[in-house]
Amino acid sequence: MHTRRWLTRVAVIGVAVWVVMSSVWTVTSLWARRDAVRDRVARVFGKDPMSATRALIDDYLASTPEPKLQIGAGSNNLAGWLNTDIEPRPGQAYLDAMRPFPIPDNTLQYVYAEQVIEHLPYEGGLVMLRESYRTLKPGGRLRIATPDLHQLLVLFDAESTPAEGRFMEKQLGLEKISVAPVEQPLFALNLYFRAWGHQFLYDQRAMVAALGSVGFRDIRRYRRFEADVPDLRTVEQHVKIIGADVDEYVTMIVQATK
Repeated sequence: MHTRRWLTRVAVIGVAVWVVMSSVWTVTSLWARRDAVRDRVARVFGKDPMSATRALIDDYLASTPEPKLQIGAGSNNLAGWLNTDIEPRPGQAYLDAMRPFPIPDNTLQYVYAEQVIEHLPYEGGLVMLRESYRTLKPGGRLRIATPDLHQLLVLFDAESTPAEGRFMEKQLGLEKISVAPVEQPLFALNLYFRAWGHQFLYDQRAMVAALGSVGFRDIRRYRRFEADVPDLRTVEQHVKIIGADVDEYVTMIVQATK
């Protein structure tokens, strides 16, 4: 009896220690991430990064008749656009998509975000959409490119299409994952939910609902390099990284108007 009580106490203590250590690890990871971002911003902009990035944004807006904002530019700077990132590179302004944009209301002609919103939790994605809506001029357009959850779920259908096969082969190959064909849908789905910092995946219905909830209208789906205005026909660049077999199969491009 005493042995059982002792084992129970040891188990409870063990679980408590695990919870505490997990919490400490999570907090430590978040702080380390924040410090890494802060250090990178400081390297790009110097000792006063926020002042420098505000100056960059102000100069761009003052000198551009039709301002265009790219969120999460990464290595893809678009000519003539205000290119921003949470980890900015030279020539980019710092922007946290989950916080108010340092841009006045009704200012931008276009906002573009390629492979960004899936890296944000759902509520963070809504902040990005609301801020995009606020800062766009009436009639301005938001264009988003993001993985389509529906395209991942249909991989589990009994009948596989050639496009699905090429997508799984290329995507798993990029990640150096070699599994039997029957396991490929499972591994592909897990990649998109767990890899690359992904937080929340949308299908078309969820994306349309989110856009509509913040006020956007005339929500349309486009293929890569298709748009109703010239400035949005050449913005997609992620295909250069992942290849056409992956990008054309899994990427959803949605455009909406304020």
